Amino acid sequence: MKKKVSFALLFCIVFLYCLAGCSNNNSINYNTEKSVKLYDYKNIEIEKSYTEINEDEIESIILLDLSYNDCYKAIENRTTIEKNDIILLDITSDIADYCTDNYYYYIENEEFGSKFTEYIIGKKSGNNYNTTIEQNGIKINISFNVKGIFQNATISDEEIVTAFYNCSNINEVKSFIRDRAYKEIIYNYMWDMVLEKSEITEISSEIQNKINQKMNDTANDNQSLEEIQNYYYERIIAQAIVDQEEIKIDNAEINKVKENISKKTAFQLMIL
Repeated sequence: MKKKVSFALLFCIVFLYCLAGCSNNNSINYNTEKSVKLYDYKNIEIEKSYTEINEDEIESIILLDLSYNDCYKAIENRTTIEKNDIILLDITSDIADYCTDNYYYYIENEEFGSKFTEYIIGKKSGNNYNTTIEQNGIKINISFNVKGIFQNATISDEEIVTAFYNCSNINEVKSFIRDRAYKEIIYNYMWDMVLEKSEITEISSEIQNKINQKMNDTANDNQSLEEIQNYYYERIIAQAIVDQEEIKIDNAEINKVKENISKKTAFQLMIL
């Protein structure tokens, strides 16, 4: 079964592109009417099965959210540090860059090196320690207090999970995630389809110069020509839709929306 999806999500991402510098009021001056053949972005069809999300996928999304947002649970039944722990440290050092409070240190990542891992495993929470670490060939003396032992929260930590999503129970969390993932799938499908099916028939000298400049920029050594071209091509397609819809955004409106973006995630803005 196929269903038609609304233009709302695509419209909002184009709106974000405008704020990023691709609208008629900003830096790229491009005649999209003559140089872009747009796909019919308002009547995209998608197979219903493509949007189905199973329980395992929902739980994976929840775990990713928890990890990405540093949702930890305290280990209260032991005080000895183990290899897979996350420890909360207050650190002082003779090098200012290494002085910090309330620093969550992932032991398995070995940010301070393997010798520090060997040193810290078996130590006790609540104690003070002194040691030397080596970073980029430089030996650094550090003193630290282990304030607590933690691990990443899991779905079984209902109090942490429900508080993070501001839901009353796990089922409500899963319902929220399912709805969010559904919208993300549709949005990604729509945007990918528009990019794939639209055609740019002419590249202006301005865009080509920008591409060449980025290729010569040492800060972009890790970017391929294709990646840089895609960066600009996406914005050209976005501008073409903006032009076709005759979207006008003045500076006051741009500043207002930028302020709102700072208070919300981009995805939350997309689904308003």
